This record gives sequence, structure tokens and C-alpha cells, in this order.
Amino acid sequence: SVPIIGYVLLVGASLCLSSTGAVLDKQKGVTPLLKGYWRMSATWICLLPFALKSLFGSGGGIPKLSRKEWSLFLLCGIGYASTSGFFVLALSLTSVMTTFIFANCHCLLFVVLKLITGNPIGWKEGLGATIGFVGGVVVAIGGKSGSGKDHRFLEEEEPAESAPFYLGPLVALFSACGTVLYLSVAKRLRPRCDIWFYTFMQYFVSSWWLLGAMWVSGEHFAFSADSLTLCNANLS
Repeated sequence: SVPIIGYVLLVGASLCLSSTGAVLDKQKGVTPLLKGYWRMSATWICLLPFALKSLFGSGGGIPKLSRKEWSLFLLCGIGYASTSGFFVLALSLTSVMTTFIFANCHCLLFVVLKLITGNPIGWKEGLGATIGFVGGVVVAIGGKSGSGKDHRFLEEEEPAESAPFYLGPLVALFSACGTVLYLSVAKRLRPRCDIWFYTFMQYFVSSWWLLGAMWVSGEHFAFSADSLTLCNANLS
């Protein structure tokens, strides 16, 4: 049986994840990929002391992984970078509610993969997948026919309504595909190393993939501090 602390952690994680979209949506004047990069970088910086403690303290030292297993961190990073990058991009195209529903349908995608590969699917899994699919379609159609006041704006300050109504949900669905990738890799990597080290590597590698995506796309960015923040620091 699952211990009580497992359910407590699950509820806490759900509450934290539920606030992510709203917080990211409040960041104005920032491109979607840069939002994702900030989130990834801030997280691995916070995790760094715990990862170092796991390596040089009581965590068991450097994980004994094969070369192939070390390379899986790159694949895991691609998956999580896709999850974060497409998520914040979808926020700029549709509502927070629609983004969350489609970005978190990775369970549905796992069921679809089982169906494609010929693995058996329980009736509860099939029923849950059907309900999730129908719910996603209803929300997407509702976003199309709604008043529009819950829609977001594109980077060029162009109303999101000018884009096809299905574009936001489709981008959010790509985020769910990234989640499927990194969870599949994490299932193999996580038991082989300490939780703090694994989580640090996941965010660290993902941040570099997002930085590379910004560079390839020609997005302007600079390694500098906000001038207003520096001004306030000097005044204090």
C-alpha cells in the first residue's frame, strides 16, 4: 500500500504545478522561451547545494552509470525542455485552463502508445482516456466560441484570436509529448542515482536545451541584470 506521505507529496506537487501557469502568465514583456529558461535556471541553482551534498556527503557519491545511461540525461533534458518550452508558448496562444488540460494529457498519450504497440489496456484506462479526450475537445471548442477575454496575446502584441483556435491546444499537446519522453527516460535513470542529483541534472540539461533553442531561433537575449533591479539595489 502507498504510505500517507506519498499522497501528501502528491497533493503538494499538484498545488505547486497548478500555480505554475498563472505565475508564468503574469510575466509580461518576456518571450515564452526566456520564461522557461528562467524557470529552469532558477530551479537548478536552488537544487545545486543538495546535489553537491548527495555527491560529496551521504548521498553515495557520483552515480555509477554507463556511457549510454549518462547520454540519456541529454534525451531527458530534451523531453523536459520541450515540456516547459511548449507550455509557456501555449500560454501566449490560449487560456491558462486550456493550456493545463492539454499539457497534462500525457496519461492519455501513454494509453494511446499502449494501443499502438498492442499492449493490453484495462477498461478503466480506456474510460479515463475517453473522458479526457472528450473533455479536451469541449474545452478547445469553448475557447473558440468564448468571449475572448481569457485569451492571451502573442509576442508581437497581436491578439491571440487571429491565430487558429486549435493552435494553442496543439502546442500544449506538444508539451505533453515532451512529458511522455522525459518520464519514459526518468523511469530508467531515476533508480540509478540520488533524487537530488537526478533532479538537478534534469533541470540543468533542460536549461541549456532551451538556451540553444533561443539561439537557433534568433531570439535576442543577453547575460545581464535588470537595470531597474540594479538601480533599486544601489538606492538601498
